[in-house]
Amino acid sequence: MSATQTAAQRALRARFPFAAFRSEVKLSDADATAFLARNGARVEQFYKDNAARYHKPKRVHARHVLVKVDEGAAPEAEKAAREKIDALAARVAGGEDFAKVAGEASDDPGSKAQGGDLGFFGPGTMAKPFEDAAFALQPGQVSPPVRTRFGWHLVKVEAVQPAEDQPLEQVRGAI
Repeated sequence: MSATQTAAQRALRARFPFAAFRSEVKLSDADATAFLARNGARVEQFYKDNAARYHKPKRVHARHVLVKVDEGAAPEAEKAAREKIDALAARVAGGEDFAKVAGEASDDPGSKAQGGDLGFFGPGTMAKPFEDAAFALQPGQVSPPVRTRFGWHLVKVEAVQPAEDQPLEQVRGAI
């Protein structure tokens, strides 16, 4: 805005929120086809420049049981935590339902009530040793005890979503 504009000129300037008009824009299939015909190279370049948007990394749906013990805990506390997680692992290996064991014994207040359910997560979300264990398992498998800075975990993978790259043909219309 120029310093020479008058108050009346500034008052006439209107602002329109884009979101208010977005729902009003109606593109026909013919409009989209014509746009893609004119801008095919731009669409392809956008796809290449933004490849990460169209890549879905592998994700796992996992449950866990946590036995808390601090990283610098005394050897007795570390031993007691390891014995507890080993006993819980034995219960699961003996056929007890993982969710039931997690609901009864996990020290994770955020997932305990849901039977240790953490939902789906991708790379870089969890502590590295936990993530490594989870991503190495197949659905239905349970890890051996895993030590993280939070304590000892048992990890059970419920489902795996493989990595997926959406091809340009699939997303061309959205671009």
